[in-house]
Amino acid sequence: MRSEIVSQEKNIVKIKVEVPEGEFRESMEKAISELRQKAEIKGFRKGKVPKNILEMRLGKDTIKSEALEKLLPKTLDTLIEEYELELIDTPKVDIETLEEDKPVLMTVTFETRPEVELGDPAALEVEKRIVEITGDMVDEAIDQLRETFAERKPVEGRPAGPQDIVHVQYAVKVDSEEETGEKQEPVKADIDLSADNVREEFREALLGKNVGETAVVEIPKENIEDAEKPSETVRFDLEILSIEEKQLPEIGPELYSRVFGEDVNTEEEFREKVREALKSRFEAESIEGCRQEAISKLCDASNVEVPDKLIERQVEEIKREEEQRIQQQTGKSREEYFNEIGIDLSEHENEIRKRAENMVKRSLVLQSYAEREKIQVAQKDLMEEINALAQSIGAETEKVQQFLANDRKRLEEVFGRVRYKKTIDRLVESVKVNEKPLVKETGTGAEEVNTEDVNNKDAKNKEDDA
Repeated sequence: MRSEIVSQEKNIVKIKVEVPEGEFRESMEKAISELRQKAEIKGFRKGKVPKNILEMRLGKDTIKSEALEKLLPKTLDTLIEEYELELIDTPKVDIETLEEDKPVLMTVTFETRPEVELGDPAALEVEKRIVEITGDMVDEAIDQLRETFAERKPVEGRPAGPQDIVHVQYAVKVDSEEETGEKQEPVKADIDLSADNVREEFREALLGKNVGETAVVEIPKENIEDAEKPSETVRFDLEILSIEEKQLPEIGPELYSRVFGEDVNTEEEFREKVREALKSRFEAESIEGCRQEAISKLCDASNVEVPDKLIERQVEEIKREEEQRIQQQTGKSREEYFNEIGIDLSEHENEIRKRAENMVKRSLVLQSYAEREKIQVAQKDLMEEINALAQSIGAETEKVQQFLANDRKRLEEVFGRVRYKKTIDRLVESVKVNEKPLVKETGTGAEEVNTEDVNNKDAKNKEDDA
């Protein structure tokens, strides 16, 4: 077989191919042999139909098409291997000559993975946040644990207070110039009036209300996240079904056991374990933040023209997952749900496309970086991941190994996950990591320390000492 690249633009490669007549003749003979076994023609037993009768009954073009189907897989595999092509779509084949006693001439168009111009990781800087765990942070974490393990007790004879949980039934009405007002079917929900994530409009409307009473909350559309319909307000009609108060557990042995499930005998030991848990959490968040920033900055510093085919494929995957999630949670189709909550589907899909393009670019950049760095996955790496997987699901390692051995797709997913982790590890090793101290006087979040202020105070103190 002879071949040559006739054009190469961006990630589109066209190759002209000439397959010798002998190879095509061999494919013709195989096609005729198989068609003989299938053909049912009166006067002839299966497998004994003469070639000329078969051609008369089926037509020469049909036989040549069958022969071509047998010839193409080997031809395409040879081209892919010879030119080291990484495909992102099925090749397109244009046949120019297809005669039994002549070479087969064709042009094959391949859409390949685009080249990536990688940025220099050594020129990138990322921040790793260092958090000092304070006593106030431990106090707030313990308060949150008490909230988590609190018991609910029905409230009778009084209205809802600021620490109560109000069980409501509500309906949403979107008022707009284009609509007369479409009401949603009533939905039940629990609203914790002490929670930070509760909108103030709902808190004010429900405070002081008794069971059986109603409340109305109207929120301007510009204050509703993702509200894309041309509406003036979104109205919530609420009915109070019941009120419950939270009974927080005391700080003592019962709480220690429920939180850690092991022997913790004193409050001092309990606080130390909470401190350790906070430290581990912040350290993990800091490391992950550092890794994600490194990926983001490498993508920003790299150049690649993302093929539409890959973007469209990712868009369909996002939409499919979104459809499944909405169906499971609401029992409605994606279109019905978005129409009901006032989201413009075309605008939403534009956002999906942007997200898909970013996801594909990220994948292409990391794949190119892994190849450049020659990231390999050793048997030891794979076994460590399988052991971790087995522990996370409470299964025996041998059974997980056996399952993966019988499911190639899942095994490839595990392999890819390990390679991804090793790739990001190498990337973080290559960038400049600046540690940034953070502190929080109250709460379990963290605030930045103004290091310039600290340095200025130190300098002033030195001047005073002099």
